Amino acid sequence: MFIIRQMENVKRRAPRIFGLDILRAVAIMCVIVAHTYAAMAPNIQSDNIAFYLGYIGVEIFFVLSGFLIAMSYELLAMSSSITTRSGQSSWLKAFWIRRWLRTLPNYYLILIIFFWFSIFIKKDFNNGYWYYAIFSQNLFQRMPGFFMVSWSLSIEEWFYLLFPLLLIFFSTFQKLLKMRTRETDNDLPVLLTILLMMVGSFIFRCVQNYQTTLDWNLDIRKVVFTRLDSLAIGVLCAYLLRRKKFGVFWVKHRRTSFYVGLLFFVYLSHVFISKTIFSHQEDFIFKIFFLPFFSLIIGLFIPFFYGISDCANRFLHNFITRISLYSYSMYLSHIIITTIVLGITHALQKIIPVPNIFIFVAMLLGIYFLASIQYRYFEKPIMDLRNRDIE
Repeated sequence: MFIIRQMENVKRRAPRIFGLDILRAVAIMCVIVAHTYAAMAPNIQSDNIAFYLGYIGVEIFFVLSGFLIAMSYELLAMSSSITTRSGQSSWLKAFWIRRWLRTLPNYYLILIIFFWFSIFIKKDFNNGYWYYAIFSQNLFQRMPGFFMVSWSLSIEEWFYLLFPLLLIFFSTFQKLLKMRTRETDNDLPVLLTILLMMVGSFIFRCVQNYQTTLDWNLDIRKVVFTRLDSLAIGVLCAYLLRRKKFGVFWVKHRRTSFYVGLLFFVYLSHVFISKTIFSHQEDFIFKIFFLPFFSLIIGLFIPFFYGISDCANRFLHNFITRISLYSYSMYLSHIIITTIVLGITHALQKIIPVPNIFIFVAMLLGIYFLASIQYRYFEKPIMDLRNRDIE
């Protein structure tokens, strides 16, 4: 079965899985359009559409990130395959180095640009900037109005730090208590880690909910310790797919899973739009449970897209693959292009009228062009170095 072979290919870091590239491309385009669409149609309705598109894109990234690190870095196999403390230490070091070489250089590159712009152009010497260097800008509270897209990266980096540590802790605790009696008991550390992430995030959301000046978007959705369960749900999807009997069942019924997910997606979209966009009356149930439920719905799409290996149209295949490859660079740097294009068109508007559609297209082309350069000359060389040195 093709999807089973895909799982083996990921373990060997084989060529990219096209279906996951589709998901990644959809996610980044949702975010980019969310932050540029208002330039084409500046009104309240555009802001509402942008907000929801951006939400969808980031949630896809969260679940997909958890899924991919579980499949690609043997995160789930660690507790059963590594039994010594030195072996766990070596695995942990390799995991962090691979993850951080993938994410940190690009992040710090754009962060330095934002620092430079803020200090030397805006003359803003905020002493809170150093929080961004250690991803603590939104640990327990809403983040300041600086480098706003970094909120999701902070959540991901803390997940990469904490999840393997918890996995090793539960694995070690299990060995000390000699709790393994069957081969399936090796799954216990993984399940406990996922459960702790989900319960912990639930508790933090409950705590945040009792703030008197709570804003659901800023104080719950964009805070690290209220969101770690979204990536844990991605890990859970990988765990279920790797379970022999359930994985085969889920793969066999992946189309059904997709359609069920689509139905729930439409329903939750209606709930989201009615509560956050039109009525602005997010109740307790929405604030606490909507985020993980939405992540679970995205998880239902994973087996379907994981089974897509190719696209008959080569141009479309190459375009989607490139968007997927550039997605991280696009996410980090698109605000730079948006700001520059808005500044140029604002100056031009004083001379000649510039149609909004031209502004929108210029933003999209500029974002793609900058991301392609950033990926080719900065991101990819670092990843190539990482793969050569560590493997």
